[in-house]
Amino acid sequence: MKYFRRTNFILLITIMLLITTGCSQSKLDSLVNSKENTYNHSTPETTVVQREDYEPTYNLSLVLAGYEQHSYSISETLYTRYKEEYDIEVDELHVNIGDVVSKGDVLVSFKSDKLDSQKSEKKAQISEDYIKLQHLRNVMDINPSEDHSSEIYALQQEINVAECYLNDIDEKFNRINIISETDGVVSGIAEPLLNGQLGINNTNKPLIIVESSDGYYTYTTDQEIPLEIGKTYTANTSIMNEYNLKVIESPEDIEKDTEDSNEDNDSEEDEEAEENASTTDAASTTDADSANKKQNGSKTFYLIVTDDLDAYPNKLNVRITTGVIKDAIFVNKKAITINKDGDAYAIRLNEDGTRTGLKVEVKRDFGDILLISKGLEGGETLALP
Repeated sequence: MKYFRRTNFILLITIMLLITTGCSQSKLDSLVNSKENTYNHSTPETTVVQREDYEPTYNLSLVLAGYEQHSYSISETLYTRYKEEYDIEVDELHVNIGDVVSKGDVLVSFKSDKLDSQKSEKKAQISEDYIKLQHLRNVMDINPSEDHSSEIYALQQEINVAECYLNDIDEKFNRINIISETDGVVSGIAEPLLNGQLGINNTNKPLIIVESSDGYYTYTTDQEIPLEIGKTYTANTSIMNEYNLKVIESPEDIEKDTEDSNEDNDSEEDEEAEENASTTDAASTTDADSANKKQNGSKTFYLIVTDDLDAYPNKLNVRITTGVIKDAIFVNKKAITINKDGDAYAIRLNEDGTRTGLKVEVKRDFGDILLISKGLEGGETLALP
């Protein structure tokens, strides 16, 4: 009996061990078969802080001062009435694109055989009446006893009426002729006018465009840009157009600059100007600062295009270089993080693999490049986000 109990007890223990072993193996299998979780340390993209002479490029958004665009068209009502009553047609296009026009210049004139015929008749009548008038006056001078005053008066009245009629015909033409209302430059002409095929389908649409301006560009900024008065810079646009821009002290200098450009300077004057260039440039820059400063701390520069252009864009976005910044510290813009408060930070990668956060000060933004004034010395390797 004791043997039976002992045997049963051993059997029970064996079964429990088997069950326990099976459970443990099941959990172990589960851990072994699961995906291993490892920390993949990735090396970030980096950039090196540069320290050397740097030639920056400034992006300037220039605005043409006093810019106005005048668009000339003919109303459908006026054209239809003149076409029906006088069979009006284009007589002559008096301008081409790029022509300089003055206020009152006729840009497009029209003709009408009917009105021209009436005009010729009235002119012939006036000429005939003047002959009669002069004859009667001569008769009275020769023989004062003959009085032709009433006839002379009637002829004079007839001449006055005919002249009023001629003025009315001229006024009819003036109502439909396109006449410039301002000084400016012709910048656009509708294709039908160029082809002499103006019709009712072209009414109520711009036929000629004249643009006017004060002749100079302005650029206002609150940043330091070393533009020197009297110096000419070569500027490029995004579409690869090139302009030569001269900085002037004030708009009053435009006329003076034009007069000076027509004078030839001899070599001695040129050499003297070169010798005094540094002094003059320094004084000019000082004058520019005082003349262009505004109450809000910004500056307005005045620039004129020295190239011979047919027309000037009313807005001009250009890239311009002004010289080399010596011993500049600069870096890729992506390496600098600027928070909402305007504080700038960079992450430096150290030789031992650690990283250090650095607070820096940005002196100037040149597009993809930032000029650094404090916090970096040059040569640091920075992480790019």
